[in-house]
Amino acid sequence: MLKAVIMDFDGVVIDTEEVWYDVYAQWLKREKEYDLKIEEFLLCVGSNYKSLFHALEEKGIYINHDKFFEDTMEIFLDRSDKLPAKEGTIDFIKEIKNHGLKLSLATSAKKAKTDKTPDKIGINRLF
Repeated sequence: MLKAVIMDFDGVVIDTEEVWYDVYAQWLKREKEYDLKIEEFLLCVGSNYKSLFHALEEKGIYINHDKFFEDTMEIFLDRSDKLPAKEGTIDFIKEIKNHGLKLSLATSAKKAKTDKTPDKIGINRLF
């Protein structure tokens, strides 16, 4: 018998991948004069930035991870805060709750993002 549902945040509740791609591409262009291809960015979708940074290092593009996140996190948080829940997500969550199931939110995202975004789109109270 189903007792609980665990939902992934990025890609299921909201779609931040386009925002991240723009942030990565703009930073790499500005800091490294490198044009990031979408195929390269896809290395970190559903994973983390390390896969992409490793692939870039193999091309001779070295990135200080701390500097990258220091330069980009606020931009990302600002842009992702404006994203709505994906179509049908809120209704799906409410349906889960109507059936008396427990509901949890899972993510590999940074704490700063997960503290703000669910509340912005009005779903904190549902988890």
